[in-house]
Amino acid sequence: MTTWSTGPFVNGIVTDFYQSFAASMPGMVQKAASSFGPSTTKIGSNYIGIDCGLIPGPCRTAVSEALATVPSSRHLVFIGLNDQVVHAGLEAADAAGRTANAVGAGLGDGNSIARLRSDPQWVAEDDIFYHGWGEYLMAVATGLLKGVHPVNNIAEIPSLVITKAQVDKYYGKTGTSAVLLPPVPSQDKYLIPLGVLQKFHNIDGLQG
Repeated sequence: MTTWSTGPFVNGIVTDFYQSFAASMPGMVQKAASSFGPSTTKIGSNYIGIDCGLIPGPCRTAVSEALATVPSSRHLVFIGLNDQVVHAGLEAADAAGRTANAVGAGLGDGNSIARLRSDPQWVAEDDIFYHGWGEYLMAVATGLLKGVHPVNNIAEIPSLVITKAQVDKYYGKTGTSAVLLPPVPSQDKYLIPLGVLQKFHNIDGLQG
């Protein structure tokens, strides 16, 4: 579920997901995230693009209408720009009697982290760990002061798709706020020798 009025970067949540998901699923049509656009409404029998905005109600209606064109035997995977529209998609599938074949993945919302633990339909959260950006900014700033610059002048934000198998590692046994950041992105490894990131003791691989 996309919102092309926000531009391709924001919709990368959906398009990057499709590219990665298709690469791991035999038989799916391969398509680069960069090749998606407002006119990408269908990819073979694997993908239906619904440009339904960020409001759950319109998305629920649009998904209900789209489901009428999808055979009931097909498995459904919902991904959107926020957790609310993914919830709406799953609700539409539930109303159509297709709960058993429907799963969703969201975008790092605390409520959905709780749902990731308890709901078999909620299978992943694409987390950008925004609360940890300050740590990286301090490390980048320290590097600049010492004449050390990011690769291509771009620092990468820490991100990770959290699954049921990983949720306790990164969020603790019961929490909905991250307690551990993912490993340092490859483009940011130049920051490690500066020693700044290690001071926070909350980055996977740098806690020691």
